[in-house]
Amino acid sequence: MDKKQLTEQTEAAFDYVEKLYFECAYLIKEIEGLLKAKDEKFIMGQQRGYQISASSSLGLNNPDQWIYKKLGAYFVPENMIKVIGGRTETSFSKDLKVIYILMVLSGDELRTPKATFAVLSDFKKFTPRFPKLEYVVIPYIDRIWNFIKEQEGTKKKLYKDSFFEFKVNFVTKDLFDINSVQDIEKKLINPGLKKFRHE
Repeated sequence: MDKKQLTEQTEAAFDYVEKLYFECAYLIKEIEGLLKAKDEKFIMGQQRGYQISASSSLGLNNPDQWIYKKLGAYFVPENMIKVIGGRTETSFSKDLKVIYILMVLSGDELRTPKATFAVLSDFKKFTPRFPKLEYVVIPYIDRIWNFIKEQEGTKKKLYKDSFFEFKVNFVTKDLFDINSVQDIEKKLINPGLKKFRHE
């Protein structure tokens, strides 16, 4: 392969990844608007401003992690979250229920990218290390996805480690099967909210 072909392939690869990220951003914004209109008036959590959560490393030993493969955004009912300037604060309580939208774009175990509507509830905290939900979102993106991946199709829905215990109920769909607002409602939000309201 010559230099010109390598340059063209590099440009095409980055162009595709950029377009994929834009599509994910539009999808999250659509979900945000739809959830805001529901009875619970969900607010998107913002640990440091209006952004997605991503667990990744820019270490020189791990260049495979430079591109974000998992993207997340979480939503909390209006009465359980405080908006302070450009960020939010969500306290842990026995009644706290959280919607976590998780998009997994690539991974050894994946045949197709996935979109997951997860409901996190029944939180028990074993450490003061994470005083607010916002402290947990980034460190737990991989843990939540790994739990979902392992438990899909089973009855077990309780995640537990040395810091937390919480219940996880979820709906997972192929990302590329969601192509319209109607698909978002039918395939993610409606079945996901059913789980949220009956937890």
